[in-house]
Order: sequence, then C-alpha cells, then structure tokens
Amino acid sequence: MFQWHAYDQSLSLLVNSWMDEDAVAFTGIEDGWDNYWLAVQEDSMNFPGCKDYCRVVYDGTVPCAAVCFGVFQYTLTISEVVVAPGFRGKGLGTRLLSELMHMTESGNFGEVSRITAVVFPQNLASQKAFQMAGFSQEGYTEDGIDLIYTYLS
Repeated sequence: MFQWHAYDQSLSLLVNSWMDEDAVAFTGIEDGWDNYWLAVQEDSMNFPGCKDYCRVVYDGTVPCAAVCFGVFQYTLTISEVVVAPGFRGKGLGTRLLSELMHMTESGNFGEVSRITAVVFPQNLASQKAFQMAGFSQEGYTEDGIDLIYTYLS
C-alpha cells in the first residue's frame, strides 16, 4: 500500500523536479505544479460542492507520484497524475489507480459512483495504466481529441 500525503508547498521543489520534458508533454503543465494546483482550486469555486484533493504518493518512505483529483456530483475526476522519472514504466501508475479506486469504493471521498479521467492520445503509458486498472475508454472530449476513461464503482 502507498502512503498518500496532502500536497503542500514544502513539496513544490520535489514535484516540480518530476516535471521533465516527458511529464510536461503528457500533462500540459508548463508553469509548475503549484500554479496548476492553484488553478484547479480556483476553477472549482465555479462548482459549489466540489471537493479537490492533491496528494503526493509515497512508496514506503520514497515519494513517487503526485495526483490531483476532485469529487463533484458523485463523480471523482482524476485531473492529473505525474510519476517521478525513476518510477515510470514499472507499473506504478496501475497500482496507484487501483489503490485510488479501492479508497473511493471504501468511501474515503464520500459517495462516488464513477471515476473519470482525460488522457492525451499520445500518452500511451497512461492509457495502458488506466486499462490495466479496470477503466474503459468511454469516448472523447468535446473537441474530439483527448480520450475519456471511466470506471463505474
């Protein structure tokens, strides 16, 4: 099991160090994790009742990933996942998603009946991780470009 710790600015340098060229290409985050997390929080003010979470995930005592997600109207939406470079390609994403699904089904984030995520089509590693964790590709975003993955709990 992973350890999930609330993100705070003391972890900023660490998480930003994971934002190499690959991470930026697959997340679209170009101006740092703190700015991304702030934008998520500001955006959710437009949705009363939305609860946002940002967690740094540890494998034992070693930080290995950061995850942002929100819960609104019984849907948990994974907005971003960045995996530390040394942990990429080793199945960590699938394990992380599976654990998040288990926590969701256990009621850790209130009543949730659906988990969704948007994945860039060029991000084959994320597509594989979502599929291996039990998500299905539901369709595409409104612009027809990015993929929507869904898990019904």
